[in-house]
Amino acid sequence: MRSRLSALLLVGSILWVACQLPAWGYADINSDEAYEMLVSDPTVFLLDVRTASEYESGHIGSAVHIVNYELASRIGELPANRSIPILVYCLSGGRSATSASLIDGEGYSRVFNMADGFSGWGARGYPAVVGPEPGVFQAGEVGWTLLWGGTILYCLRCRRRRMVAAEEG
Repeated sequence: MRSRLSALLLVGSILWVACQLPAWGYADINSDEAYEMLVSDPTVFLLDVRTASEYESGHIGSAVHIVNYELASRIGELPANRSIPILVYCLSGGRSATSASLIDGEGYSRVFNMADGFSGWGARGYPAVVGPEPGVFQAGEVGWTLLWGGTILYCLRCRRRRMVAAEEG
């Protein structure tokens, strides 16, 4: 009886201490916070885990594209420095949450999931790049974004493109 009580107290104490430890894991942020992070910290590693067709139809400039189901086998493509902030996004936050959890499990200490995804990013009119190339993230005016060497304007909110006239460029 005494040993059972001692064992129960020991297990209870361990569980209590474990509950007091800080929770490790990734953090969910929204697209406004993601935008501010990208603007203020040029070291952020931006990871798009959507399909190739989703990526090509529009993505955040400078995003590295690794499809979520390939991430485990391509983890070596992430920064070697595990304290670099990694911002992961998909269309609506589900696949990126799974990917962020996997990255966190690999020992990265600053992992962020854009919980409202590229849909949230687009709803706020933040800049995007169209096509298979990563492009460059450029902070600035929300709405129309200059693409393809300054020849096309693209609006993420309404998904329209228009050629830039010579006097606009």
